[in-house]
This record gives sequence, C-alpha cells and structure tokens, in this order.
Amino acid sequence: MKKTICLITGLVFLSGISLFSASSVNITTFTASVSFESISPIVYFDIELKDIQTNTAKTTFTFTPVPGCLGIGTTFYTANEYAVIYTTWTSASNGRLLVYTDNTASDANPKYTGSGNPAGLVCATETTSSDAPLSLCWRVTDVSTTTYKIGWYLDGNKMKLYAIGLPQNYWCFIWMKDKGDGQWASQNDIAYATVKSFDFSGSWIQHAEMTFGSAPSPDYFYLGCNFENAKVGKTYKTSN
Repeated sequence: MKKTICLITGLVFLSGISLFSASSVNITTFTASVSFESISPIVYFDIELKDIQTNTAKTTFTFTPVPGCLGIGTTFYTANEYAVIYTTWTSASNGRLLVYTDNTASDANPKYTGSGNPAGLVCATETTSSDAPLSLCWRVTDVSTTTYKIGWYLDGNKMKLYAIGLPQNYWCFIWMKDKGDGQWASQNDIAYATVKSFDFSGSWIQHAEMTFGSAPSPDYFYLGCNFENAKVGKTYKTSN
C-alpha cells in the first residue's frame, strides 16, 4: 500500500513557493484555484494544477514514496502533480517570474532555524540544522512531458540533476532557491530562480540550468524532492 509521507499543504504556488514578477512591487503566494494578476499591468498569469497520470484537476502537490526511498537507492521523486502556467505579457519592460521558498521569514510555518541552506521542505518538529530541509528541485518546459523522473550524478562536488530518458548533460531539473539563503541579492541567485523572463524580444523559460529558450504560453512546471534524509513519521512542508 502506498503511503504519502510528504505533503505540501497547498501547492508550490499556494503555501510554499512564491511566484512573482520582478518588475512588480509585490510578492504573492496563492492557490491553483485562484487567478492572480500583478499589481501593475505588466504580467498576468493563471495556474492550473493537474495530476501527472490523469490530467485531472488537483489542489495540492503531493509525493508518494516507493521502495528505495529514505536513503536507499533512488531518492529523488517527482510530485504526483504538475502545474500549467498561463502568462500574458503586456509591457515592453523587462520582467521575470521567479520560484523560491522563504523558510526563514517571520511568518514561515514551520520556520527554519538552522544554519544550513533553508531551501526546500522543512521538518515540522525539527527546524534546526540537525534536520535540514529536504531539497526541492523544479523543471519548466514549453510542452507537457513524460520525461519527468529525476536522475542525478556528481560533477566534482556538485550534484547535477537531469530527466531520465534525456542526456545527463542536459540539466533540466534546477535546485530550488530560498530567499533567506544569504545570497539572494546576487543577480545569479535571482537568475537561477527564474522560471520565465520577458524582454523586448519576447518570453523565455529556463529549460535547463542557466539556459534560456524562447517559449510562448502556456508553460509546464514539474516539482521534485530529495527524500534521502527524510525520517519516517515526520511531516515536511513549507508555508512560504
């Protein structure tokens, strides 16, 4: 019998991960069932969350572990759901849609209180560095895809992520950033968190690590998590 040990209590754009236009003045989280419009008439976008297998409407991202999880064998799993992002660009100014967690914010629940990387899913009962967040990763494509299972290998001391069935050097799964990681002011960090960017020449998605390509709306967003350090009986989530 399958058991879901990890549930984001909302979805990646609901209670966990924020999406916003860098040209706007607000940062907003919201549910898949709510249409969000930026405060200025620059970017408009809607989100639909769907089941990967059936394409039926969903309201949460969930992960269902299988034998081999919890530190044995394959530890990366894709969520059972994916998001369809519809965007309309109405300005000639530059702008971006970013995805990230904000687990050290004052209103985060649970709030990460450790000294490590705060990005990902935080243990609800152990919020220090002794139980660091479970790392999240994401992928965006211009078409829905069946190559969403995550593979990895070490490139020096860096873990590179790719989609099983695609070349290993096509790093299409990207590590989730957190706004409180101490480097958020870095232009590279913001670029790394960019799902989609807009400029005078059109719109662009980050289809592989720091590699952008032209893509019209809609776009398809897949979420992954590393369960290697997950503990049985614990709940992992993010609220910001």
